[in-house]
Amino acid sequence: MKLTGDFHTHSIFSKYHHGKNTIEENFARAQELGFYGYGVSDHGPKHIFYGVRKKNFAKMRKIVDELNSKNKGTRIYLGIESNLIGADGRIDVSEDQIEYLDYLVVGYHKGTITDFVGWLFAGKGQKQIQKNTDAYINAIKKNKVAFISHPNTYIKIDAKRLAEACVETNTLIEINNRHFNFTDEQMKDMLETKVNFIVSSDAHRASRIGCVDYAMEMIEKYKIPENRIVNINKNFIPKSCK
Repeated sequence: MKLTGDFHTHSIFSKYHHGKNTIEENFARAQELGFYGYGVSDHGPKHIFYGVRKKNFAKMRKIVDELNSKNKGTRIYLGIESNLIGADGRIDVSEDQIEYLDYLVVGYHKGTITDFVGWLFAGKGQKQIQKNTDAYINAIKKNKVAFISHPNTYIKIDAKRLAEACVETNTLIEINNRHFNFTDEQMKDMLETKVNFIVSSDAHRASRIGCVDYAMEMIEKYKIPENRIVNINKNFIPKSCK
C-alpha cells in the first residue's frame, strides 16, 4: 500500500510552535516523499493553546499560493482542523475565514473554548455519546467537511450513526496515526456502512509527515478495503469547503 498524500499536518501557524516547522519546510518534505497532494491543517482559532491567530489566515493563503505557483509536482492545499464548539454543530471557523481555505477538517479537542461547559467534562454515558454524535452530524450537515479528525478520541461517539451520516454528506472518517481510538465493534459497525476513510499522520514536525505505520497496521488488522481509503494507491484532492 502506498500513501499518495497527507492532509492532516501542522505548522508553526498553530500557536506557540505547536507545529515545529514552517509550511515551506513541510511542503519540501511532502515533495521528497513524491506525494501527489499535501495539506496543512493547523488548529482552529478557538483552541486556547494552539489555535491559528485570525490575522494569519491571509498569510497562510499567500504562502500556499506562492508554493503552488512555483512547483509543478506535488500540490499543496490549505485546510484547517476546526474545533467542534456546540451541540448544534457550530465550529470555530467563520465564513470569512473559510474563504481562505481549500478544505475543512472538523474535530474535537480539549482546551477549546466551547459554547457549553458540559463538554469540558464530557462523560461516557449513552446519553452523552448520542449528544456528541449529534454535534458531529450537525457539523457535517452545516458545512462542507472533507473529513472528521480522530473521532472517538476526546469525546465518545456512536461510530455507526456517524459513519452513516458521513456517507450521506460525502465526508471521510480519519484513520489517524497518532490517535486511533476505535474499538473492534466500532470498526465492524463502520465497515458495514459505505463510509470511506482517509489516512493521516497528524504530523507536528516535517520529519513525521507521511509516517503512518501504525495506521497501516490498523488497516490490515481490520481488513479495511484499499478502495475505501482515498489516499492509498490513488491520487486524492480534498473536498472543497466552498
